[in-house]
Amino acid sequence: MTTIHRYSLTAAAVMVVLGSARVDAAADKSPWHTEDAFRLQLDSPERVLSTDSSLRQYLLEFGRAQHLAVLLDRRVDPEQKLQLNLQDVPVLMILRAVATSRNLRVVVLRNVLYVGPPEDAARLRTVVEVRRQEVAAMGTEPARRFAQLAPIAWQDLDEPRKVLEQLAGENGLEIVNPERVPHDLWAAYDLPPMSLIERLTLILHQFGLTFQLAPDARRLAVVPVSPDVAVVKDYPGGADPEALADKWRAKLPQCDMRIANNRVYVRGLVEDLETLETITTPTGHRSAKPVRKPDSDGAPEQLFTAEVPNRPLGVVLAHFAKQLGLELEIDQASLEKAGVTLDQAISFRVQEATFDELFQAVLSPVGCTYERRGNVLKVRAKP
Repeated sequence: MTTIHRYSLTAAAVMVVLGSARVDAAADKSPWHTEDAFRLQLDSPERVLSTDSSLRQYLLEFGRAQHLAVLLDRRVDPEQKLQLNLQDVPVLMILRAVATSRNLRVVVLRNVLYVGPPEDAARLRTVVEVRRQEVAAMGTEPARRFAQLAPIAWQDLDEPRKVLEQLAGENGLEIVNPERVPHDLWAAYDLPPMSLIERLTLILHQFGLTFQLAPDARRLAVVPVSPDVAVVKDYPGGADPEALADKWRAKLPQCDMRIANNRVYVRGLVEDLETLETITTPTGHRSAKPVRKPDSDGAPEQLFTAEVPNRPLGVVLAHFAKQLGLELEIDQASLEKAGVTLDQAISFRVQEATFDELFQAVLSPVGCTYERRGNVLKVRAKP
């Protein structure tokens, strides 16, 4: 019997994931890229010629042009000047270059790019994850309520305390000590859908604050962010957990590790644990398995579902190759001779397609084809 593995390469991001996926039509009406399209846009190459803008002006204009929501922390001087000259650099790298030049850090929080002081930025996702775990422990109803996605916006000269109280009121929450949020006047922002935890955190984090829920999950207190906020995750210790922990300590000295019941418990920031995952995951193991090699007897057949609306050919190919574990080679000379460019927009849709059908859908409309040898995918223009 033939085994079939189905994969969904979703919407604009062209990411391979297990199961099915589809694009929310309502998202197309939003000025911001979200979810898959958001992640794809971060990898898209962009050219930035010489600019002499203020930090806030540049981030707003660049974000709007890329349809990416960029939030500048209130503690950062928005009027400091930038001078940039970058060419054909991925969007996320451009924003990181901007941040680094001003001793700042960029953090991706769902559909928002947060730019802030390095230490505070480093803790942002961990604060969100700790709050998520606390809410999850309170039961299904609070977890569902705090996970609901919704956009948030405020106007020029709005007070963050009022923004926070309005957000709480709209979600049936009472803030027992709103006075803990200092008086301030904010510049206007509108942000794409995020969970309630993420919305509350993005407001409070700019003051070094977070929230603590009462047992009824209806009242919250504003409290300071712990400077050593962290999450804990445990891993199998294998034959020698002490040696394994020593190996990980060498790679992640900022994390605390202990051993119990033949398991290694690691305490650190979310980003630290993500780094550890790359260490502990054997080469070749991915959430999306590589497509089987041609003529591999007994290998399961794999089918793909994908929908790509008006995305650059080069970006789509790069994402397919990355997510399928393939090495991409492009015969640039043949493409130039045929008048094909990698920034040429393509659109296609396939459902339960074979590997060959998938890449024919990508390449045939622009007069290209491919050859696959082992783990190498070579793209060239048709003769």
